[in-house]
Formats: sequence, C-alpha cells, structure tokens
Amino acid sequence: MSDNLDQYLASEAAQGLMIDQGEFSLDPEKALEKLSLFSLPEPGLWVVKMVQAAVASGAPEIRFTFERRKVKVKFRPAEDWDAEELLTQLLTAQSPKESSKRHLFSGILGAALGFSEEIAWMTQDKVVRVTKSGPSLEENPEAESFSFAARRPRRSALTSGLFSSPIRYLLRQTAQEYKSLIDKTTACPIKIYVDGRLLGCSYQVTTTSLPPVKHYDSESSDGRKVLFAQIPVTNLGRRSLPYPIDSAPLDSVVNQDGAFESIRRPVPADGPVEAVVCVYGCLQRESRINFVMDGVTLQSSHLLTLDDPQLNAVKLALENGKDDFVLDLYVEVGWDDLDLTQMAVRQQTYRPILMLCLPEIVRALEDLRIRCERSPWALSTEPPEPRDAPGASMGAVLGAGFMSLFIPHAIILAGACGGFWLVSKAIEATGLTKPLVKRIEDYTHNKQTKELKARLDTVLSRFELILS
Repeated sequence: MSDNLDQYLASEAAQGLMIDQGEFSLDPEKALEKLSLFSLPEPGLWVVKMVQAAVASGAPEIRFTFERRKVKVKFRPAEDWDAEELLTQLLTAQSPKESSKRHLFSGILGAALGFSEEIAWMTQDKVVRVTKSGPSLEENPEAESFSFAARRPRRSALTSGLFSSPIRYLLRQTAQEYKSLIDKTTACPIKIYVDGRLLGCSYQVTTTSLPPVKHYDSESSDGRKVLFAQIPVTNLGRRSLPYPIDSAPLDSVVNQDGAFESIRRPVPADGPVEAVVCVYGCLQRESRINFVMDGVTLQSSHLLTLDDPQLNAVKLALENGKDDFVLDLYVEVGWDDLDLTQMAVRQQTYRPILMLCLPEIVRALEDLRIRCERSPWALSTEPPEPRDAPGASMGAVLGAGFMSLFIPHAIILAGACGGFWLVSKAIEATGLTKPLVKRIEDYTHNKQTKELKARLDTVLSRFELILS
C-alpha cells in the first residue's frame, strides 16, 4: 500500500514546480469529519448510500444488522472490489467513474462522521480498518462478499454534560438510520433485510403516505383509499426505471370475468420503462412526483402546482371533492440532476414529464371504465408486502400488559356475540335472507358502478381537452 502511495506522490510531484519543502501533520479524525460534512446532509443517510451502492453494483440483496455497538452492512456486488484499492481511491479524493463506488465512498465518509469509533470494510481477501490513528490493512481469507461495519464508542468512552449527552446523540443517530431505510427505500428493486427482516418494496403505497392537502381536517372522510392502476411508461427520453419491483401479479390479457381488481400493467414491448404512475382513489391527498436514483427516493414533491396552467388543469380534472383521483409518479434521475448534497434534485419543471405520461393514464382510465362493471370490487388498499418499522410495536407491548384487566368483560361480550351468531345462522339456514342480501348487493354494486363511470367520463372528457 505504501509503495502505491509513494509512486502516486512521486508522479504528481514530477508535474509541479518545487518551491519549498517542510513538514506538516494531519488529524485523521478532523479530516474525516470535514470530508463527511461535504458528503451528506444528515449522518443517518449513510445507510441509504450503501443501498444505492448495492443496487448500482448489481447485488441481488443487502443486509443490515444493528448491534449494540456496531452497524453491519453486507452485500455481494457483481463488480470486483478490492479493499486496498478502495482505500487508495478514497484517499485520492477523486470522484470514481463507477456510480456504485461514488455511492459507496459517500456512505463510508458519512459513517465516519456518524459518531463511529472505527469503520472497516472487507472484501474476499482483505480488511481495511480506519480509526483516529489512521488506516490499517489486514488479511481476510474467510470473507465471501463485501461487508462494511461502523463501530460505536463504548459508553465509558463517552463524556456527557448536563444537557448535551453523546449517548442521546448516538440514540438519535440510530433512529435516523432506521428511519432513512424505512422512508427512502420503498422503491428499491433489490431485497433489503434489517436485522433479518425483509422490508417490502413497491411503487404502490398506502394512501396515508401521500402528501395531505393543507387546511383540511384529518378526521374527515378520506374516500375509498384504493389503488386503481399502476402504469409503466416508455419513450420519455429519460433514464430507465426498474419495473416491476414487487410480487403483485401483472395483467396479461384483459379478461371480462372475475372481480374488479387494481390494474397493474405489464412491461411494455416498445422499450425500457422510464416512469411509473400509480392512480389512487382517495380524498385529502395531493399528487406527487418521486425522484429515484439507484433504488433510493431522493426527493418527493407536489406534482400539480397551481402556477402552471396545464398542471392546474390536470388537477381540476382529477379532483371534485367527492371522488378524487391522485397521481403518484416515479422517475429515475442521474448524477447531473443532483445538488451538492447528493440527496436532493435540482429545480426542474414537471409538466413535460406528466404530459408525456398522460396518454397512458387516459388508456388506463378507459380500461377502468370497462372493468368496474365486474363484481365484486376487490381493489388493492396496500402494497403486496406492507412496510413496517423493525422491532415490536410499543402499543402491542402495553396492550399485552393491560389485557388481563379486560378478560372478564371480553368473556361476557363473546357470549353475547356467540348467541347472536347462532340466531343469524338459524335464519340463514331457512334461506329467507339470501334473496334480500342478493338484491342489496346488486343495488350497491350498480350504484357504485354508475357513479364511477360518470366520474371517469368527466375526467376523460377534460383530459381530451388538455391533450387536444
């Protein structure tokens, strides 16, 4: 390692002009901290940079393990990485050509700032450890893939004041790391495991995750809360976007039989997917656009702004205060689109993207108008693999503690419900309720179908004017 560094310094010195010579020293801890300050806006974001490194390197999955004093990351990149070469490239402070390494180096520097006593990365034959005293290289014959570890300081090594506690900061950072993984990797195309638990990834989200409309009472009705359609879009002149990324079955041939289910378009045959649009039915939620890079959602913004006439026209077409449609648009971005923080997108207009997607949205709504005649309605209300924060729910723990207080009341209530169930089953056995129930179901279905068709007709007519 020292020979490579000496050769590099000699080659750089040969290109310059000798003015003077002397000695100086560097503080490795302060150097890493300064580098990290220019890398990520928050310390906990280094974990999502590791996710991006795994996705960009072609790894099929990534695993995070949160221990008491250590955070471990492990994945198997398709690229051939060497621990010593990674250190050399990191020390040169030059941005590597490979996107995976750019993400990786940002993650390493972010972890170095994040209250870590030691960071280390391992490849198939070597281990690099970096502490306050500098880097060291060791042999590692047992490793089978790339892994990274950030070790926290011992509690005895933490000095705290009355109001400023390093332990509190350490806990807050761990919470930020968890939250970053939960919030920013929903559209990741590879499997993510946190402490052995798989995080579900999908372009579909629960409607409560969409941005709320301002100045509305959150306790008011929020509509159907369903996914109507998931639409991949091609030929936008943008970067390709992985699709599909969840386990939900995609549509094949349009079948007029069966239940009315959410439309999930298959991969188009005319090119790679460059955008994904999800159409929801819900109230008090705003349409949004999500900028994704290598499996991480960097930024989500309101899509239909009032200052753009065309976007405002789309907003008025989708909303009526009773049966609103909400759009959730995903597009991929590259390094040139990012600001200096690497976690936000430079300002750009959304209208060209949406206008190119609008014809596909219209075709999906026309398909919805045909399918809504099916019975029963079985529209999706949540992603195929719901995403929850790892760990036990505090509410469940507290609920278990107080359950014994309500057991006698639960027994009495169960007895009353059981008696009602027996009576209802006796009436059902006579067959008197079947025609009545069938008429009620048919009436409800016909009413829902008529209302949805009328609403879709209005939206489609307005979209026709926008596209003309």
